[in-house]
Amino acid sequence: MIDSVQETKEEDESGIVFDQYTINAVEVHLADQQPTLLRKRGLIDGVQVTILLDCGALTNVIRPGLASRVISKHRGQLKRFDGSLTPPAELSTVEATVRMSDIEFAHMIFTESPLDADQDVIFGLPWFRTYAPQVDWISGKILHQQAHANSDGMNENGLAHPDQYNLSPVRSGPSRQLYVRRNEYAEIYMVKVSPVPTSDIIPVWVYDLILEYSNVFPETLPDGLPPKRAVQFEVEMKPDAIPSSRAPFRLSKTEQEALESFVTENLKKGWVEVSNSPWVSNVFGIPKKNHVTGQAPTRGEWLRSGNCSQPIRWVIDYRYVNSQTKIPKIPLPLIEELFDQMTGCTVYTVIDLAQGYHQMLVNEPSRQYTAFRTHKETYQWCVAPMGLAGMPGVWSRLMRVLFDKFDFVVVYLDDICVFSKSNADHIRHLREVFKVLRQEKLYAHRGKCSFGKDSVAFLGHTISKNGLSVDQRKTTAIEQMKAPSTRKELMSFLGLAGYYRRFICAFAQIALPLTKLVKKEVRWEWSHDQDKAFRDLKVALQQAPVLQLPNFAIKFTVTTDASGCCMGGVLSQIADGKDHPIAFYSKKFGVHEQAWPAHEQELLAIKTALSKWRHYLHGRSFDVFTDNTACRWMLHHPIVTPKLARMLTFFSQFDFTLHHVKGTSNVVADALSRPNGVTPLADSLLVSMPRIHNCGQQCVIHEKTLRRHGVHLAALCALSRLDQDLLLDVHDLREVDNVLHHVGVNQIQQVHVQDQVQHIEFVVSSVHLSPAMKKSFKVGYAHDQEFKSALNNVHEKYVLKNELLYLKTKHAVNRLCVPSDNRLITGILREHHDGNTAAHPGIRRTQLKVAQWYFWPNLEQDVRDYVSSCGTCVRWKTSTLKKNGKLMPIPIPEDCSEVVSMDFITGLPVSSGFDAIMTIVDKLSKDVVPGM
Repeated sequence: MIDSVQETKEEDESGIVFDQYTINAVEVHLADQQPTLLRKRGLIDGVQVTILLDCGALTNVIRPGLASRVISKHRGQLKRFDGSLTPPAELSTVEATVRMSDIEFAHMIFTESPLDADQDVIFGLPWFRTYAPQVDWISGKILHQQAHANSDGMNENGLAHPDQYNLSPVRSGPSRQLYVRRNEYAEIYMVKVSPVPTSDIIPVWVYDLILEYSNVFPETLPDGLPPKRAVQFEVEMKPDAIPSSRAPFRLSKTEQEALESFVTENLKKGWVEVSNSPWVSNVFGIPKKNHVTGQAPTRGEWLRSGNCSQPIRWVIDYRYVNSQTKIPKIPLPLIEELFDQMTGCTVYTVIDLAQGYHQMLVNEPSRQYTAFRTHKETYQWCVAPMGLAGMPGVWSRLMRVLFDKFDFVVVYLDDICVFSKSNADHIRHLREVFKVLRQEKLYAHRGKCSFGKDSVAFLGHTISKNGLSVDQRKTTAIEQMKAPSTRKELMSFLGLAGYYRRFICAFAQIALPLTKLVKKEVRWEWSHDQDKAFRDLKVALQQAPVLQLPNFAIKFTVTTDASGCCMGGVLSQIADGKDHPIAFYSKKFGVHEQAWPAHEQELLAIKTALSKWRHYLHGRSFDVFTDNTACRWMLHHPIVTPKLARMLTFFSQFDFTLHHVKGTSNVVADALSRPNGVTPLADSLLVSMPRIHNCGQQCVIHEKTLRRHGVHLAALCALSRLDQDLLLDVHDLREVDNVLHHVGVNQIQQVHVQDQVQHIEFVVSSVHLSPAMKKSFKVGYAHDQEFKSALNNVHEKYVLKNELLYLKTKHAVNRLCVPSDNRLITGILREHHDGNTAAHPGIRRTQLKVAQWYFWPNLEQDVRDYVSSCGTCVRWKTSTLKKNGKLMPIPIPEDCSEVVSMDFITGLPVSSGFDAIMTIVDKLSKDVVPGM
């Protein structure tokens, strides 16, 4: 506490005048009394702070980093309560607005100074003089006068409502000395009160052991170099490596002061030393989180504060050194394998090694490669620094050398997890681990450790006796993430969510709209589908189940399923009569795999599941469940295709029994491969346009067709003869009674189809469009050169009705002209071929359906390409064409130019009146034959 602050003018040896402040930090009270200092809660820029009211302090004081506006800086000195002085330093005068008890004290002037953890702000004598509060020092009640404070809680007399804090009387510095001289105090104590974090609560049965090994948990790492151990960090350069000494980054005065303090501290510890190395890297700073606000300021905010004591992390740019280094290929442990070792355990301890890399020695020849430059000198590290390639692998090797002999410890970099099945075993295990840490002089950060818990957070997961779950701190961070606005932000979100994909049922299906948007060739467009997938993934993470750790004494069960676009599976074990999931997986089919028959897709789902969980299943008997009966038949069929033969070869290394389960019972795996809440039955009840064509935009043939729509027929009246014949073949079905006609989706969007349809009758006189669809047609006409001219000058073959263009026919219904719009044409084809009432007709029947109502150039060819590219038709319809004959290659000629081949490259943009290239190649030499 600051009981008094005295400002004096003194001269140092150089004759420079500087300010001197006296700070008396002492709290005195009787043994049977409560602490006597008066503290209140307040807010500064939304951050909660503790305010000490001290009329003995001659100035207002604030902890560095809380105030954002710096008014001035001056040289000053602090005088402690024991009379000692701090070295002369630069003190900042800042301005801040403080809110206390619903009263706002605006534009207060403070002096920045480090304070104890008990308070963040001190209201000194200037505050008492300005606002003249009425303080009852006996009861501790305070009445704020209105003065210059802005308060919504003031009454009509200008007084704020009294605070109901019952505090003991406050004694200023001179008053305290008076009471001491009168011997009115029984004892005097220096008291420091700080909240105890939850992680520091140590079980009683572990506490004595921690006290025994207290030197393993120092508050700060001891000075001096770490001992030489079995593994040291060594840098090996490539043979052709060239040293590089780059110019240092320009740092501001505040950054230079902070860097000098950083270097001085490490020189004192012996961790860095002056260097003459030709390998010099630059250093720059990144602001760290403020321990009071919990927020990390931007670099600009950090610089504007002018306070070099604010926390900052110094980063050395070792990119060039890393590019010239032979990086050791040392694997890091697999996180899933670490958790698999904890099966059946109930007690856990997590130990966090403090500044792990700095506890490893760098061998002397390699220290020159760690050199970095400041604005004054060049230094090099004697302990392992952050940022050098290969350091994680070397550190992992050291941990394996030290702890591989224990089967109750797993280590990932500087995080150690000790697990046991009972408290007695855990004490014994901890003693062994602490003994190794003491012998090797490895030190842990006690505040970040968790001892003897039944549930601990480890590597982004929560491990307990119930199993493995997602760390709620991580999911909270994901939940607060905003929707991505760039492809890079989307990839970052998918990477973070993908880390927990083993917990999410149907991850691939949910994330399908997002993964499509990641592709560079896809235009960025954040629509409703992407937003829904983004929200569904966050909800799935919040509701992630607790996964059982594998028990290798129990038989495994694999359940798989496949749909048109995704496949999925679940690994589980049956215990206590219940099926407990161990891991989920789901994956999107490739472009070609989507065209496979259903039984091949199901076999691929089984193959993928066995490959993913091979480390669990290989060498033991297990069961596989699928809802496809053909899979069981295919595995024993005497005649197999090459694709199936490769799958059977893979299956032969496993010992499993394939079981069939009804699709209605295969709930879990079915959900892995299909969207949530959507089933084929529910999808067929509502007549609407399908969400996606199986082949869709990814089909190369259809994409070429859509691109070709940019070229129309030269004459408006030119209509192909085949298209005319299609109209004659219709036979005017619209005039026949009791016939189910194909009706546009815009007319029957809400018509529900019953399970058994006996008779449906619709009378349609023309094509009706919704306002949005009508607007799309009009916009398309404006960009279609042919139909645009027809609107301005209606041709005799066209008629304009309700701002829509129709082609006249000899029948009762005219055909609606469709502009050159890929979305409109694809939607019409999808409705008439893929719709629930269409039933995937062939090419000719689809042409008849479309030609009844619509017209656009090249309609016949577009329908042919679309139907040919339909994935459902390709998989399920039997081809009526004859089988392809054997190849009859042309004999290889004996001389050049004896045989030449000719081909045409077509479909090119028109250039100088040409849109194709004829190529002539010699059959023997493969040379291009020019001039023929």
